[in-house]
Amino acid sequence: MSDENLIPLRVIDPKDENNKIQVTYNDMVNSFLAVANEHWQTIEIEGVSSAIREAAARFNAFEADFKSGNLAADRQNAMDWFTEQYGDALGSFLDEMIARREKEGTS
Repeated sequence: MSDENLIPLRVIDPKDENNKIQVTYNDMVNSFLAVANEHWQTIEIEGVSSAIREAAARFNAFEADFKSGNLAADRQNAMDWFTEQYGDALGSFLDEMIARREKEGTS
């Protein structure tokens, strides 16, 4: 991931609105991946991947509901937006994997 994707995020503590702790986008992504890799030690990769997708879908639905004044009316827009975001990210990382395998000669 390039530096342009390093998005500093402020950690929100509901008890302390002056909290200025920062975490980068990559740190957050890597922490989720660390948990997935930990589970992968004892669970088949398909199970870990499926759990990640469901967790993302649940949290994305929560985000859509949180941001929407009328989720029923905004449902298709949310579906389209999240689907496009996931498709773009997956395509990019698949291309990265393909390029890495070709470089290693193991495509």
